Amino acid sequence: MKRERLLNIMMDKYPNEYAEDWDNTGFMIDCGKTKYERILTALELTPEVMREAIETRSELVITHHPLIFKPIKNFDASLAEDRLVMDCIKNDISVFSIHTNCDNHEGGTNDYLSDLIGLEGTQALNPLKGAYCKLIVFVPSEHVSAVTEKMGEMGGGSIGSYSDCTFSSKGIGSFRPLDGANPHIGEIGKLEKVDEMRVETILPFEKVKSTVEELKSVHPYEEMAYDIIHLENIRKNSGGGRVGMLSKPRKFKMLLAMLKDLLSAEVLKYTGDEERIIEKVGLCTGSGSDFIRDAYKSGVECFLTGDIKYHDAQFARMNNLALVDIGHYESEDFFKHLIKKMLSEEIASTGSKCEIHVSDADINPFKYYK
Repeated sequence: MKRERLLNIMMDKYPNEYAEDWDNTGFMIDCGKTKYERILTALELTPEVMREAIETRSELVITHHPLIFKPIKNFDASLAEDRLVMDCIKNDISVFSIHTNCDNHEGGTNDYLSDLIGLEGTQALNPLKGAYCKLIVFVPSEHVSAVTEKMGEMGGGSIGSYSDCTFSSKGIGSFRPLDGANPHIGEIGKLEKVDEMRVETILPFEKVKSTVEELKSVHPYEEMAYDIIHLENIRKNSGGGRVGMLSKPRKFKMLLAMLKDLLSAEVLKYTGDEERIIEKVGLCTGSGSDFIRDAYKSGVECFLTGDIKYHDAQFARMNNLALVDIGHYESEDFFKHLIKKMLSEEIASTGSKCEIHVSDADINPFKYYK
């Protein structure tokens, strides 16, 4: 698979714009290859995963957790983390990470877990604000159809259950072509006034740049006039965590049993009445304690996440919120299968040649004494 195509797929599915400000996504190590014949997917890069990458002759490892979080000032071969970077460079292996952009965006880890446990009508627990832009294009009346069709093709105008939503208003456009211009309408040095339409649509902000470039291909003017306005509209299906309804209400103890089985968890820590009927569930893959109060205020009866702290559990217990620590590792280890499925479908549809390997190393740092 060509590098450029791979990057386009990743950025289309999980745009960097959806990553948290503190996060580090994209290439952690880029060895400069222009194509990849073997890719390994893993939750994170560890010495065990590194050995798998070497054994499978993988040129690229795609991880969820970034190999590098903070700026590196030096390398110390006595530290395992630093040796991993050195080993990647020695073995010509690149590392690409998709972290909170995969958590927050539609079709990422939170949606995967929601689907796994059978949640319906899911929305983001903490919806993303400012995720949309208004794109306004000024175009001669006779070319409006070509512009609105291209806007729709690029995903513009999607509002709830509607697509291709635009608004057009009439006006007069004026311009004076200068020396060196090649005007579609008008003459050099002469002020022109043309009947034009102001065409507006709404777009996810990550699609604005590509849409503008595509619109230029159907717009008749040498210089297309357009405005981009950032909006505060909420994107309900993208953002932190998820909340939804179980397809069938069940006792809390039955939900616990299902979770333990689905996540292959050795143990589950929880607080709450096992006999309570649970229907509305919130969740956040990885470390989501910060969302516990948001979950409570949203009216969920149960919240699932990893790395739950004592005082957060006490808050949940006192406020009658069923809370389950499903484990950081257990709640995200499926990432490697999610990415393999996505890439395999792309390979099948385009005829690209690339082997996708999934790490089977047990890298959970926790063991449980029973």
